[in-house]
Amino acid sequence: MTDHATLAERIAAGEVIHSDSGHRLLLAWPLPISGDKRITVQYLCRSERPQLLHVAIRGGRAIANGMTTTSFVIRCTSTPGPIAFDALPDDELATIYFWNGWTVAGIDQAWLGNAALCELATDGPTGQKPPGARDESTERHRLACSDGVGAALFSDLVATITVAER
Repeated sequence: MTDHATLAERIAAGEVIHSDSGHRLLLAWPLPISGDKRITVQYLCRSERPQLLHVAIRGGRAIANGMTTTSFVIRCTSTPGPIAFDALPDDELATIYFWNGWTVAGIDQAWLGNAALCELATDGPTGQKPPGARDESTERHRLACSDGVGAALFSDLVATITVAER
């Protein structure tokens, strides 16, 4: 490892790094799930560069747009509003992983340069019922992402992840 290692390289090597505001930086944010969940992703802001959010489920599967899968990508440029999917765990250790990506010259990128993300906030039950959810016991997580281009700016992509009972 050189003194000029990128943020993504340092995190991948196991270094614990915090943002200026004290949030731990990650390459992928884990969301453990138990029981069937309805997950909604709402983008709050993004940079001019096309941004995307990768979603992968270990120990389970997702149903998105009528398709069953274990991984998919939500593109900011083609997703006008919130997107929802169902997460169905197959075992008690099921976890959804989210990580950011971006597009440069038509090629999707991830985990390069100064790429990282952090969880800015977590809210408990909100008392609001998202579309497709059974009840009001939802939780919200706000993720801030830096793409790997240039300095680490955690405003490249900001998204709210809402979790509700299916």
